[in-house]
Amino acid sequence: MLTDKYNLNDIKAAFRAVSWNPFPRYGEDAWKSVGPAIAGGYIEIAEKYLDYQWPPITAEMYLTLRKTGLLKPQWDRYRERRSGLGALALAECLEGGGRFMDQIVNGIISTCEETSWIQPLAMKPFGYDIPDASNHEVDLSSSETASLLAWILYLLGGELDKISLRIRARIRESVAERIILPYLGRDDCWWMGFTGERANNWNPWCNVNVIMCLLLTESEPVTVSRGLYKVFRSLDAYVDAYPADGCCDEGPMYWGAAGGGLFLCLEILREASGGAIDAFGNEKLRLIGQYITKTYIDGNYFVNYADGDAIVELDQVVYRFGKAVGDENMMRLGASAKPAKPAIYDWFKPYRYLKEIFRENPAPTAGYYPLQAWLWKTEVMTAREKENGPEGFFLSAKGGNNLESHNHNDIGNFVVYLNGKPLFIDIGTEEYSVKTFGPERYAIWYIRSDYHNCVQVSGIDQRAGGEFRADGTVCLQNDGLSAVSMELRNAYPAEAGILTWRREAALDRAGKEVRITDSFALDGTREVRRFLITPAKPEVTDGGIRLNAGGEEVFVSLPPGNPAGAATGRPDAAGPGCPNQSAYEIAVEEIPMTESRLRANWGETLYRIVIREEASAGERKMIIRRVVQ
Repeated sequence: MLTDKYNLNDIKAAFRAVSWNPFPRYGEDAWKSVGPAIAGGYIEIAEKYLDYQWPPITAEMYLTLRKTGLLKPQWDRYRERRSGLGALALAECLEGGGRFMDQIVNGIISTCEETSWIQPLAMKPFGYDIPDASNHEVDLSSSETASLLAWILYLLGGELDKISLRIRARIRESVAERIILPYLGRDDCWWMGFTGERANNWNPWCNVNVIMCLLLTESEPVTVSRGLYKVFRSLDAYVDAYPADGCCDEGPMYWGAAGGGLFLCLEILREASGGAIDAFGNEKLRLIGQYITKTYIDGNYFVNYADGDAIVELDQVVYRFGKAVGDENMMRLGASAKPAKPAIYDWFKPYRYLKEIFRENPAPTAGYYPLQAWLWKTEVMTAREKENGPEGFFLSAKGGNNLESHNHNDIGNFVVYLNGKPLFIDIGTEEYSVKTFGPERYAIWYIRSDYHNCVQVSGIDQRAGGEFRADGTVCLQNDGLSAVSMELRNAYPAEAGILTWRREAALDRAGKEVRITDSFALDGTREVRRFLITPAKPEVTDGGIRLNAGGEEVFVSLPPGNPAGAATGRPDAAGPGCPNQSAYEIAVEEIPMTESRLRANWGETLYRIVIREEASAGERKMIIRRVVQ
């Protein structure tokens, strides 16, 4: 994508005299034209930090991870120090007058005095020990810290020089020592894409921060060109490994850092080079961008397989990405994004906020609601009952394998929404911990297949690994029907005794229903359990389950099953020995949401519906309809 078009000499020529001035600096008139609602928001946050004491990053903050396995809440202090500093800097630019300058200087020096900028999880190779001065690596936390300081230098460098020339020097020295030199000197960081390990969102996330540090703090052209050429190589490795259908298998939450982060890298490179470096004609890049429209449900809801949240704040990056690749649908969705509001206990991203402050204001839209999509390589289908709005059913289902990025064991999983509200869901994940990325990952309850809308046989769940996969996946989509079917036998270990298990998930627009059909044969009579996860309190009734979603009552009917070889296509067709509704044991388990991240997505309670039977073969259906059509 990049190195096949541009070599090192091209980069040297494009960035020979780097003069990237993307935003007004402190004191320029453009700051005065920012509206009071935006300016007031930053100033209000900054005023809370006028007396901030910059509490230190202690050894205990690192060691607590080893003791408890938990990253929060001790890591909130790390983020608050950076978000507070960023808010002070932008508030000073917006207000002028110097009221926040002393605290900005305190924050800069305090940050540069930290022994290391890497996060506790990055200390895994050292047994989650305390970092020392040798632990300067380019990771998410260190590169975010460096880019924050780089932007403060860009915006306020002249004012900082009036206080002390040593501040500018300290920022440059710290960024060079902790980011630029380690980046140039190492090829063994897994996320760079040079080790054979597949990179994920860390690649564009770290690379975009490196780009900003090079362009904003490095004065030596040779270092800039060397660094950018390595960025080109790293981004190419990332794009080469990206699924050919453009699917972000980490989910829409991570797309902002993955596909969206890739866009930011290319956007900055094009702007800073005066258009000399331009990769936006790449077709795969276009598919990577379109993914976010294909997984959009309504409001802030997106299809959230893997570790991602279901509720994702839509970013204006979607609009700019769409404009860059000439995709009007992305622009329509992106134009519906609301202005970003900085969060204290999250990443503070100056480039994003500055783009919002000085944003191009597209005409607001109602968003973009595609009728259906099929991501053929990753095997994710999305479909809605009606185009151009959230009304009716929305269905997504997935095949793929259990070695995807941020993987959950979830082959054959599906989600159903009604009128833009969740009915049957993918739970997502709790706040990250040591266990999340360690050998016990697949012991975590919400990562297991029995806490997805999946199947269990004889108490045996799916397993992790690329060999556990869907086979023979087929998708059919037309105006009346969207359906995907897949063979699930190889998603389970041999001891499950599955000879065949074919699942079809279908949205029938004419029938105004969603159907989940399981056709299976086992090596004998075994316990079979089918699971449904929902935030809606279910009521088990004769013949099925009642729930409420999107302001409407829904009924999930469980027609009698057909024995092997007796499928007729009629929901009431039952042969000898087939279970009728009363043969199913239906249990409802309440799952209190005691963890903050899950609660933010789903509220106080989820429910797991367990449909149990003893069976050896047959066909089973779940038919989801509105009670009032």
